[in-house]
Amino acid sequence: MLLNFVGFNAIILMKIIKEWTEQNEKTLKTIFCVLCSAALMAVTVGCGSDGESSEGETTGGAENVSVQAVLESIRESAGDNLDASLFFEDSVFQENCSRLFSIEYSQLSDGGILYCESGEYADEISILMPADGDVEAASQLLEQRKQDRVSVYEGYSPSETEKAQNGVVFTENGCAALVIADNAEDVAEAVREAL
Repeated sequence: MLLNFVGFNAIILMKIIKEWTEQNEKTLKTIFCVLCSAALMAVTVGCGSDGESSEGETTGGAENVSVQAVLESIRESAGDNLDASLFFEDSVFQENCSRLFSIEYSQLSDGGILYCESGEYADEISILMPADGDVEAASQLLEQRKQDRVSVYEGYSPSETEKAQNGVVFTENGCAALVIADNAEDVAEAVREAL
């Protein structure tokens, strides 16, 4: 008997809800659209950045820098010898990060390299963004990378050896960078501005 009573009430309740929904369909659609618009606005406004952390401290904007965008923006002005690239999301960069820079991929939040694919020229622009923010340690790794590049060209290409020796290592906006090029100082300045 109780089961019949519950079943009967459920049927009546479903009919009432159906009638109310049909009568208020336009209102429900309007409410749904307003809620969706509000959610979309909240998401897009929340994605904006004013260079401040949630504690109100200025972070310097390093998290807004895309190393790939920086390297691509200066590629043409850096010279014709930089004909190959590896970026942070590339599987080849991930697999070779420790071999190239003596740092594990997981210790970086971004990074990339422009280089001469044939190896004929020492030209290279490498940028590392350490996940822990220790740009001085990353800078030291790039100094070692510079010395490794010098060693590669010693004995068979004096001009490329000198170019590598004159490479510039610096830090800017949460990143450490290495520039080896004929006009290394000029290219380094372009990288600083882009960072």
